[in-house]
Amino acid sequence: MTSLQLQKSEDLALVTSNREAEDQYINETAAGFGINDSIRAYLTESITNPHTIRAKSSDLKQFAEFLSLNGILTLADLGSLSNIRLEKICSAFLEDRLHRGNCVSSVQRKKTSLKTFFSYLNYNFSRLIVYVPVIGGERFKLNRRKGVTEGLTQFEWLKLKQQLAESKNAELLPLVCFAIMAGGRRISECQSVKWDNIEFENKRIKIRPLKRKTEGFEYLPLNESLKSILTALYESKGRPSGDKRIFITHQQSVDRSLKLYATKAGIQKRISFHTLRTSFITWGLERGDTTSELLNATLHISPHMLRYYDRTDTLKISSIHKTNI
Repeated sequence: MTSLQLQKSEDLALVTSNREAEDQYINETAAGFGINDSIRAYLTESITNPHTIRAKSSDLKQFAEFLSLNGILTLADLGSLSNIRLEKICSAFLEDRLHRGNCVSSVQRKKTSLKTFFSYLNYNFSRLIVYVPVIGGERFKLNRRKGVTEGLTQFEWLKLKQQLAESKNAELLPLVCFAIMAGGRRISECQSVKWDNIEFENKRIKIRPLKRKTEGFEYLPLNESLKSILTALYESKGRPSGDKRIFITHQQSVDRSLKLYATKAGIQKRISFHTLRTSFITWGLERGDTTSELLNATLHISPHMLRYYDRTDTLKISSIHKTNI
């Protein structure tokens, strides 16, 4: 029994020694990795959603450029920083983005990108990157109250719709209708939808939400009105193959057109494509849709975001009107 215990002890020591040697080798090798190479590895290994990849790639590329200005080019350079200096470098980068005119919501996203990037480095190279910086400061925090994007009233929408129908771009009105009738979809979500994603027989739409970390698709109902609009567009385009994108109009063009036709319709508001999402949620709240119904349509994870898009009249839509004691 003593011999067996001794053998197990020796085996364990060997396993532990091999593991520590491998860990040491991995960290020593990683020390020579460039910051940009590390970012590419992080994006490739940790993220699958193409929208998220684009956003984080932009954020971390800016961070890498900022680090290079401070002489930090490799993971060894990054790992040599003390915890306090690492936090100050990250905070200085975010301050720099604010000074460059980035809005708080954009800087908050960059803050999250830094956190997830350092978590990845710490998990894979724990001897080299020993600390995930904690970046505080109210300046980098977005307090989500009601947002600033204005919504349309139902009457304003009808006037705008009449103007859009006169556009030479036959795709414009169907695109706007799709955005609203498919749950207030963002422009990038609309542009990623292909004809194969429209299941006319099953009356549903297969879509990849923009702000999800996974690559998974979601299904949305296809109502009769939107089905009719898409069918007409499909025929007018000569019945394209299923792998073709439905909408190819660029966001800048759509935003310019919406502003132009809103002005022609006499709508005195700042209009953009995101106005459609705000309008969809506000209309739902005004007609009494439940939180679950709106979350199922918008594909938001948190009901807090519904408040962000809420443009209801707070004097008219209030539980106080229903209270009688």
